[in-house]
Amino acid sequence: ILTLRGVAHDRQHDLAAGRRELEDAKTLCIQISSGCGEVYQGLGLAALGQNQFGDARASFERALSIAKETGNLFLESNSLLNISAALVKEGRFDEAIDRLGPASEAAAGIGAEDLIVAARANLGWAYYRLGDSERASDLLLAAQKRAEQFHDDYDSENALTDIGYIQLDKGHLDEAERSFQQALSLA
Repeated sequence: ILTLRGVAHDRQHDLAAGRRELEDAKTLCIQISSGCGEVYQGLGLAALGQNQFGDARASFERALSIAKETGNLFLESNSLLNISAALVKEGRFDEAIDRLGPASEAAAGIGAEDLIVAARANLGWAYYRLGDSERASDLLLAAQKRAEQFHDDYDSENALTDIGYIQLDKGHLDEAERSFQQALSLA
């Protein structure tokens, strides 16, 4: 409960309350459990939201360690996905790609479609930032279609926005505008 409240406060920009509740949740983690992994996920998300990438990665790495110790594939996939998000924000795209393959595999192992979509979309963005627009387009389009299939408007909107950037870079202005308009309507 403290983790959920802490993340909610953080998302509402009440950072002091969010940090306090996440720290309180952390002190309750006496034994290793997947619940404690969620606490570290929350701490990592709070740090990521404040562009504290090193702290975010450290928290996500701790969550990943707990996930592996407890055999929690959802937490493992989510931790890898969040580590890669921090790496992408730092511009460390090769390292992010290295984490996204295992994140997608772990998610596929438990049928976590939302994590599969997010991992593939992030993979597309990383390839785009490395200059491989064709591979990025294929990955993002596949992620967008899969998100649409599962009524995942958030990930569909993100993929469409990224597709729009690629089209814009290629000079395909009409296609870029359509992608951005579709993303805007989902947002």
